[in-house]
This record gives sequence, structure tokens and C-alpha cells, in this order.
Amino acid sequence: MRDGIIIQARTGSTRLRNKYYFLFTKTSEL
Repeated sequence: MRDGIIIQARTGSTRLRNKYYFLFTKTSEL
């Protein structure tokens, strides 16, 4: 959950990756 956000900030290369990460975190939450 929060780990994904940290990785996102660390990578923060493109918004596309952010969208994918968001979906991944959402799936992990389910």
C-alpha cells in the first residue's frame, strides 16, 4: 500500500507507470 507510493515517488518517471502502479496497489488492497 504505502510501499507502492514510495516506489512510485522513487521511480516517478512517467504518469503511465503511476497509473499502472495505482491499479496494482488497488488490486493488492482487494
